Amino acid sequence: MNVIWEYHIQHKKKALENLKSQISKPLFPMSLWETVLIDQYINLNKLYAIQSGQAKDEETIHKSGQFKFIFNQIQSKVTIYDQGAWGRAFDIYADALTFTYPHQEGELQAYCRYIQKLFEQVGSYKHCNVIKFDQKFWKELAADSCLTYDDAKVSQALLYGSLDANNSSGRNHSRRGAGGSSEICQ
Repeated sequence: MNVIWEYHIQHKKKALENLKSQISKPLFPMSLWETVLIDQYINLNKLYAIQSGQAKDEETIHKSGQFKFIFNQIQSKVTIYDQGAWGRAFDIYADALTFTYPHQEGELQAYCRYIQKLFEQVGSYKHCNVIKFDQKFWKELAADSCLTYDDAKVSQALLYGSLDANNSSGRNHSRRGAGGSSEICQ
């Protein structure tokens, strides 16, 4: 298990406080940093909505007696539907992830090249399907700690299920507390 990840899980509050004071941290929504720190699923639609100014970067806090519950309830009405928007959101996410987990930089770069190649191979009319594959793969990645971004190339069943325009189901596993599936390119 990754030592950095274990520290962030055990000292989540301290890690977030330290992060807020970091001058060198990449531009990334504060409401999503916790998700990066504990290596959970990031919905690129939410990230894109915040970065494009179409959603506020805020958390919802519920207090009950001695307990305080913090939820990131950003509801994205923005859907990434093309290669350009996906690339911008992915780059922002990759910067945050490699800032937190520098050892994943090569893996993320290879994954990005793989997805970009898929965009080029399928043509613009099927970009939504590539995005669908990307989100499904991220959910699979979160559900299985043995998977890495490098495993995207061997997820053929998931890929073909996503690229098949008539197939909208595919596997849908919860990813690191994803809180359910969101429809892509409706």
